[in-house]
Amino acid sequence: MRVAMVVNRYPPHLGGVETHAEALAARVAAAGHDVEVITQDRGGGDGQPQQVAVRLAVRRFAAIGENTPYPQSPALWRFLRTKAHSFDLVHAHSYHATPALAAALSPCRALVFTAHYNGAGHSTVTHFAHFAYRPLGRLILRRARRVICVSRAEANLLSAAFPACRERIVVIPNGLDSVLPVAEPWPGQVPTVLYVGRLEPYKNVERILASVAHLDSAVQLVVIGEGRSRPALERMAQRQGMSGKVRLLGEVPRDILLRWMRTARTQISMSEHEAFGIAVGEALAMGTPVVASDIPAHREFLERATAGSLTLVPLTAPTEVLAGAIQTALKLGPQPAMSGPNWDEVAQRTLRVYEEAMAAPGSSAGLGDDSVRARPAHDGERGT
Repeated sequence: MRVAMVVNRYPPHLGGVETHAEALAARVAAAGHDVEVITQDRGGGDGQPQQVAVRLAVRRFAAIGENTPYPQSPALWRFLRTKAHSFDLVHAHSYHATPALAAALSPCRALVFTAHYNGAGHSTVTHFAHFAYRPLGRLILRRARRVICVSRAEANLLSAAFPACRERIVVIPNGLDSVLPVAEPWPGQVPTVLYVGRLEPYKNVERILASVAHLDSAVQLVVIGEGRSRPALERMAQRQGMSGKVRLLGEVPRDILLRWMRTARTQISMSEHEAFGIAVGEALAMGTPVVASDIPAHREFLERATAGSLTLVPLTAPTEVLAGAIQTALKLGPQPAMSGPNWDEVAQRTLRVYEEAMAAPGSSAGLGDDSVRARPAHDGERGT
């Protein structure tokens, strides 16, 4: 099978969608299928395939609009318009970025769509952009023969917004990487609170920094990730005299990230929206106590996490309450690792979805049939 995996960004960029796409692409290729990752990059790219593993290549197309929330790559759109039919299946990722729309409008033979759906924009501008984009998002979901969600929370949110796709939704949670427990911690570090993720307003990293300011001076906050909020965070740390207590490391290689995850006494996420919350899941799989926002995706981890290892804090809680939760988590020590699916299992389940998508009725070049209703792709785990 020849698979095109279309994704807005791809490692070395950090993020839940990026982690998902990289892990899945590697394992689909390892299963004997030819995979090309089609992505755009603000840093440039000529679209030539770069072989990164046996049967796995990455094509990076230069994107324009560097300072906008939604960069575009006309070259990526042209490639899909002229080459999508040469793949047996196109697997597009993320409702919240336009490459998936390019895939839906292409003459592909079969489309699978992993939505990574958060529900709305994260600012006033992006909220209105999402409202305007909704008809196009509906078009992607109409065209997709199968729609994958990474949590029940996401499936419920997506099917409430787009009821017509409900019967084509399959829930396949993200994998929890089996190499997490063997990462080596950094020696000689003071008690560390770790944040991993994009630095965007909806992630509320400023609230995390303000909460850490209430903790003992021996505690440090390590922030891994990049985004529009970084300048504000740097100014805030300097203004509050926390420059030596807060370390903004930017995007780091995966092996460095894993070592910081092993070093951390606690990991934190106060995001307003998540389809899954992969940073939270990986921390719990490593046995690190987690403090997280009380949102539906994070609540699902309570079903599998060791009692006490995950503390959920309301988004409206005062800074002092969040600081208290962090302080308690710092004292817990390592916890039993949370179990969950690994990426090999995720890949096998996704391949079964591919098989059903290719066998399902649908137009090879049109906009699909909104009346298509399919049986569950494997084990009956659907959004309801």
